[in-house]
Amino acid sequence: QLLVAQNYTEYATGSATDITTNHQFGVCMMGGASENDDAMIWFLEKANGGDVVVLRASGSDGYNDYFYSDLGVTINSVTTFVINNVAGAKDAYVLQKVANAEAIWFAGGDQYDYVRCFKDNEMETALNNFINVKKGAIGGTSAGMAILGTSYFSAQNGTVTSAVAQANPYHPRVTLGYDDFLKVPFMNDVITDTHYDDRDQNG
Repeated sequence: QLLVAQNYTEYATGSATDITTNHQFGVCMMGGASENDDAMIWFLEKANGGDVVVLRASGSDGYNDYFYSDLGVTINSVTTFVINNVAGAKDAYVLQKVANAEAIWFAGGDQYDYVRCFKDNEMETALNNFINVKKGAIGGTSAGMAILGTSYFSAQNGTVTSAVAQANPYHPRVTLGYDDFLKVPFMNDVITDTHYDDRDQNG
């Protein structure tokens, strides 16, 4: 099932009826490239048969069948939202789906899309409520993992290499956020970087 709106695209798999389950909190951090199936099974099991929402700013429905049928974990539904702008992130229907989820997954891409569209608005509030009040499972890969740390590289002005950052830590491309976005338990003193070596970001 595909629904296209100007501000977001929805891909829905499974039941359209929301259910409430005895979900558990958990944080699943994936480096990028291919998913680790065992880790994804662990993440889905936290939903306890409930509803999974995938948030992304590019791509399409690549997680729907993978989550819903490929891993052998029974869940009620997978809904992917490709968010195109701030209005899409603040859409009442999208926010309701986020609130109703038992597990939320951030896909890869460009983390600044998430910072730009989700931060300091109703989506940020909904996500932090989901994480800290509802205590649902949260996770992400690549750019989606990059935003889970209390300290994070926002990529607002594009990527940065070690040579550039070490030569001038105040370079315009060194764009960092600290304690101003997602409030994820256990992540207070954690910097997330999924491309530490292979994209020369250790500096």
